[in-house]
Amino acid sequence: MTRLAAAAGQSGKTMEDLIKIDSSGNVTGFLRDIAMTGAAMDISADQAGNWAAKWEQSLKMTHEEVMVLFDQINYLGANSATTAAEIAEAVNSAASLGQVGGVSAATTAALADAMLATGVSTDRVGTSIKRMIVNLSKGASATKAQKEQFEELGMSAGVGRQGHAGGQRGNAGYHLQGHQRSAAGATGSGAVHPVRPMGH
Repeated sequence: MTRLAAAAGQSGKTMEDLIKIDSSGNVTGFLRDIAMTGAAMDISADQAGNWAAKWEQSLKMTHEEVMVLFDQINYLGANSATTAAEIAEAVNSAASLGQVGGVSAATTAALADAMLATGVSTDRVGTSIKRMIVNLSKGASATKAQKEQFEELGMSAGVGRQGHAGGQRGNAGYHLQGHQRSAAGATGSGAVHPVRPMGH
């Protein structure tokens, strides 16, 4: 924990960020959250802390948003033929590009889960998702064959923000409906508890 605290301090975390005590006397904060994440996902606290710090920076997330993402990843890993650690590794590889293309980190996690569950190796999943996002970002300029393939996967051409059809200003030019539903339900009542107790 000392090493983790030192690394967190180097990434800009203050002592108040690391350890907090709420009105009921419960200890909360970054260190507690990361220790619980490591235990829940069967990874080291160092690895959990490394991912958390990177995601806050590369995905422009708050600590609370990162913890929600960890909950979603943990749920997916516990309810499919893969592990939370494998999903998190793919998210770490591809999610920042996904956000540029309008694909949320939660959707990236769901895509990774689906690919890993079908036997795609962990080292190929991140690369595959990146290529998918690049193609999805083509929007209206995607080829007929690409559009047909996406439609077979349950993806449909979408209208981007401010009324623009397709392109990088929309949800990667397409709505990833099935995968978004899987990710959105990850913190609901399921077969696994969230990384942190509710309310903390």
